[in-house]
Amino acid sequence: MNNFKDEKGVISLFVIFSLLFFLVFITTIALIIRNKENIENSKNIEIQKIYSKSDTEYVSYAQNDEIISIYNIEELDLVGSNAYVQIKDKIYQCTTGKQYYLKNNIIVDIEEDLKSTKIGFNDFKLYSNLYNIDKSKYDIYYFLENENGNYWKDIVYQNFFSNDISFVNSGTYTESSFSIINEYKFPSLTFMIIWNDENGKFSNIDIQTQSKYPTNLNEIEVFRKNIKQIDRENNQFYVFVNIGNEI
Repeated sequence: MNNFKDEKGVISLFVIFSLLFFLVFITTIALIIRNKENIENSKNIEIQKIYSKSDTEYVSYAQNDEIISIYNIEELDLVGSNAYVQIKDKIYQCTTGKQYYLKNNIIVDIEEDLKSTKIGFNDFKLYSNLYNIDKSKYDIYYFLENENGNYWKDIVYQNFFSNDISFVNSGTYTESSFSIINEYKFPSLTFMIIWNDENGKFSNIDIQTQSKYPTNLNEIEVFRKNIKQIDRENNQFYVFVNIGNEI
């Protein structure tokens, strides 16, 4: 009699666990379906917004293998973001797997950025293997009026995120650290460094011309001169080389 009760109890537990497993399975499937629907709805909403802002009624959705042309900094910002953008008469999704082509020199006016806590930095995308951007003809330049020539090329960038401060090495292409010192042929030897103050604003600027061609960060005199000022936690700095009044 006891054996019968034990068997009956085991069967009851088995049924309960089976039902619980079935409920978890059904709930998981329902969540996956809902997430897919949400993603698809977000995609449709984003595309509809682009369509509604379009100046032309002949807008189409680009094929996955189409090369995406980049004409300005706003479009470059979206590269690798998975966001949708209308360029000319087509809508593209800016994933990291796409092929991109820089169609113009991109000029970033950093006058307004110097008043804020962030300079729009995208140079790393042209060098990192994560982004397939053809930059054979064009590049990114920074415009800053009345600073020994209007146009500058960013050659080093770093944003410190921890107490372990070590300065960026050459051949580094990430969002938080970037350097092309050993790859870039400097058109001049006038360098500018910009770094933020204790409030995060880019109020510190120094410019210096040197005679020696640098091969690493420590050979850029304007950096070495200000190293004590930028060698602290949560600091951010840019080093530029002067391009001149024309590109």
